[in-house]
Amino acid sequence: MLDNCFNIFYSDRSSNCSDSMFLRECENCNYCLFCSDLKNKEYHIWNEPVTKEEFEIKKQEILSSRSKDLISEFSSWSAKIPKNFMNAVICENVQ
Repeated sequence: MLDNCFNIFYSDRSSNCSDSMFLRECENCNYCLFCSDLKNKEYHIWNEPVTKEEFEIKKQEILSSRSKDLISEFSSWSAKIPKNFMNAVICENVQ
């Protein structure tokens, strides 16, 4: 599920993100590639900060390669990142 995202590709369970690819469970992130469980970040690749120039170079490499290996590589990597047990939204009397 993507909520209030713009220009996002190959991503899921993220909200308020833009201009990114391969995100999982990110919130308020812009210009990120291959990131999982980040909040309020910009210009990150594999959850590590990078410069705007590094980001643009890596993004162009991804767009030109169109490799299916990227999807499986991201899935394997993101599976190792600890996840929240649940994402509860608009709940009352939760114990």
